[in-house]
Amino acid sequence: QNFEFNDKGREAARDALEHNPRSAKVLQQFQLSPEEWLDFLQREAQSFMYNRGEAVVRQNSPCDSLFQIARGCIRVEKSTSLGDGTVVVSRLGPPAVFGEFFFLMGDKVNSLTSFICDMDGTELYVIKPSSLKPYLESNPMMPVQLYRYLATSTAHKYRVLRETS
Repeated sequence: QNFEFNDKGREAARDALEHNPRSAKVLQQFQLSPEEWLDFLQREAQSFMYNRGEAVVRQNSPCDSLFQIARGCIRVEKSTSLGDGTVVVSRLGPPAVFGEFFFLMGDKVNSLTSFICDMDGTELYVIKPSSLKPYLESNPMMPVQLYRYLATSTAHKYRVLRETS
């Protein structure tokens, strides 16, 4: 299902993006204004609701989407090498983005971790790689800016994982 922001929701989302220090840093790299990002999400993303314990993406399952958390919490976990359980790697909340690697590859790749809903009523915006095709002619820099942001974000996450493992 597609979703729409009413004026009050759009203003609240813009304020959250502009006044969150992490979002401000991301937006500088992304080089799209909060309004442009919200417009892109409104046009291209699908909104999905999850409840606690539901898997968004399971480890070793294929995925090609980019996800942004609109509301709620996602737990990132990985099966142990012995196969005797899972380890929680991280917890993500709004406005976190995950699935950059899947999206950058443009083809379904197997996830190295599981992304599990950790709260009832978690809402995710899901974007497929095909959603960028209309922009290649009308706004060719937009996909470039998005890919730049995703590559930077992925590199940062990899460095953090490497330093903490």
